[in-house]
Amino acid sequence: MLKNTIIRLMKIKNFIDIKSLLFENKGTKQTIFKNTFWLMLAEGISKGLMFFLTILIARYLGAAGYGKFSFAFTFVALFAVIADFGLSTLTIREVARDKSLARKYIDNIAVIKLILGIITFVLIITVIQFLGKTPEIKSLVYLTGIWVVIQSFTQFFQSIFRAFEKMQYEALSKIAYSILLFLIAGSILWKNLGIKLLISSYIVAGLIAFVLTLILVQKNFTKFWAEIDFGFWKELLKEAWPFALFGVFAIIYFQIDIIMLSLMRTDLEVGLYSAVFRLVTILLILPGIIISAVFPNLSILYNKNTSLFKRLSKNVLNKFVVLGTSFTIILIIFSKQIIYLIYGLEYLKAAIPLQIIALILPFRFANYLFGNTLSAMNKQRVRLYSSLACAVFNILTNLIFIPILGIVGAAITTLFTELLLLGLYNHFFRKELSILK
Repeated sequence: MLKNTIIRLMKIKNFIDIKSLLFENKGTKQTIFKNTFWLMLAEGISKGLMFFLTILIARYLGAAGYGKFSFAFTFVALFAVIADFGLSTLTIREVARDKSLARKYIDNIAVIKLILGIITFVLIITVIQFLGKTPEIKSLVYLTGIWVVIQSFTQFFQSIFRAFEKMQYEALSKIAYSILLFLIAGSILWKNLGIKLLISSYIVAGLIAFVLTLILVQKNFTKFWAEIDFGFWKELLKEAWPFALFGVFAIIYFQIDIIMLSLMRTDLEVGLYSAVFRLVTILLILPGIIISAVFPNLSILYNKNTSLFKRLSKNVLNKFVVLGTSFTIILIIFSKQIIYLIYGLEYLKAAIPLQIIALILPFRFANYLFGNTLSAMNKQRVRLYSSLACAVFNILTNLIFIPILGIVGAAITTLFTELLLLGLYNHFFRKELSILK
């Protein structure tokens, strides 16, 4: 798909060529390459720093302490979808098709998200009261609740970068956040100031990154202000709610294991499983980057050129399957060595769960493509129904396996759920493609 663009990159002779390739949108292949480059740069730096920071945190807190830390972030992630309500994805799709809509979407959604942010935080505070958690864990959840609302605003404004296919600005925003967080959190770990200040560092870095993102949108894309157009709000929410519910169900089927482990087992097991999960999610960065770069083009091609739409989808799918399978083989063969090298002896019991969860990678990579392509085809309700089925399946199987097998049971459930999602996505995806002429 990107072969010709890469050849062009190798033939660059001057600064003008570099600027044209990496900062301008000249065609489908070049734009995808450019956006993939910037997202890879951003994710490589930001996720690299965050992964290293996670290792430091896991070693600093120990397995049990890391279990508390992971629970707080996983718990608020269940509510993060409410704060966004699918509005970011909807904005990318619609503004990518018509750039003149950018200000209208920002003006109205900014107000909606303020309301949703307040609702989200109130829900977080309310629900945690009924889970029987200690005052310490509750306080950690309150702090992460503030952070998740801030991140929701930042991610929405980053969606404007994606809609305009100018991912260099998203790269700047993400890299700035990760460097700030690494420096602040690293200092707190160095001075041994405790877990509460550690989570507070996420809030500080998030606020600074949000302001930077706001400035970039205002300066480079469109001026904006708050607007209340209830008629437009109704249209937005009607279109966005399937994205929102999909997000809820997706988090349930992919991360509810940690919440259920916390309720049914120990903080130690939560810490072990979270450490494994972090390793696998790091490997999901690459397909996430590629899909982020391809999604605007999929949205455009679906309406304009179905032949190219099908070809692009098939090309990405083939590469994803090969890539995911390669990662799976490496993790299965070297699971113990990887766990010991990264986390230390205390986490070695997580080697078997890592081998099981590693099996999901080829399927998860394929599901990234299927899910986002269905959204580009305006079939977000299909994603909704599929994720609902997987969420229900995941909860029921976790209730069976976790009490018996602990973290191994949670890993098995994750694998089975991913296989179910692949079957559903593949069925609907092929059905929709057969309709296209």
